[in-house]
Amino acid sequence: MKIALIAVVSIVLLVICLLALVKVGERLLFTSFYSNATTEFKTPGIADGFIQQGFDYVESEDVFLVSGYMKDGSSSRVYVVDREDEKVIGFTKLRNQTGGRNTTHAGGIAHSGDYVYVTSEDSGVQVFMLSDILGCDEAVCKGTVDVGVKPAFCYIHEGKMYTGTFYKADTDYDSDKYIMNTLNGEENTAIMTVHDVDPAKKESFGIDETTNIAYSIPSQVQGICITKDNKIVLSTSWGISKSKLYVYDFDKVNNDATSQIDFFGGKTTLYYIDSESLVDTITAPPMAEEMVYLDGKIYIMNESASAKYIFGKFTSGNYVHAYKFD
Repeated sequence: MKIALIAVVSIVLLVICLLALVKVGERLLFTSFYSNATTEFKTPGIADGFIQQGFDYVESEDVFLVSGYMKDGSSSRVYVVDREDEKVIGFTKLRNQTGGRNTTHAGGIAHSGDYVYVTSEDSGVQVFMLSDILGCDEAVCKGTVDVGVKPAFCYIHEGKMYTGTFYKADTDYDSDKYIMNTLNGEENTAIMTVHDVDPAKKESFGIDETTNIAYSIPSQVQGICITKDNKIVLSTSWGISKSKLYVYDFDKVNNDATSQIDFFGGKTTLYYIDSESLVDTITAPPMAEEMVYLDGKIYIMNESASAKYIFGKFTSGNYVHAYKFD
């Protein structure tokens, strides 16, 4: 018994030491990131089988919304996090239009007026009532808005909704539909469309379904945000590789020469986001998803601590971090 006890204690101590080394090693590997970031609230749902994807902030309620799907195939969810208390208020189960289980790959999330928009790779952008989401019970889908692409993320800024596709070669996300050369000869692989947002347009849930602007974007984009000095930040990640946050001068992007692309049966102005307008690259921990820009910081959430991957539980992936940008 004594020998067995010593063996168990030794194994426990070894595991603790290994975990401590992993933690220290991660901090050293991402020293530049963590030295300029603050630890915010705990990533919601990491003990519930929740796979975190989308991230949004509702200023009127001072809460964050975190969307995602469930590992066990049950209804996708949106968690509500109180910003001041840094605690989860609760979560809302998403339902389809008939009230049944909604197992959509709930990716990006954004809100405007009374509506919350959640991307679905199969059906564009699903629409829910903000009051239902904040109620932390169940929210029935009110309808779907066609944004011209199968969006992986969405973001609303100054009356515009940005929705974009995700591309990764040799995976289920390998499609050559939007592969094109930019004006300086680089290859982009995905597309981002822009739609006017007007909460008064009840017939289309506040979104203009046509678009006059689109952006050619790089691979593996998980989310975007736009800063107060008009920098557009693209969050890119895949697997356990380091995440990259690419910062572009949005004014330069929008002033560069353009071409056109067909959407909704008409010609849409196409801009290219590439190294010509790149001003900074931020290296971040793996599996960065959508971001929130708030008070001069970029809040970054990742899914590495989710039930699907787990390894983030042993690093810093179980917390949202805010990178000081301004």
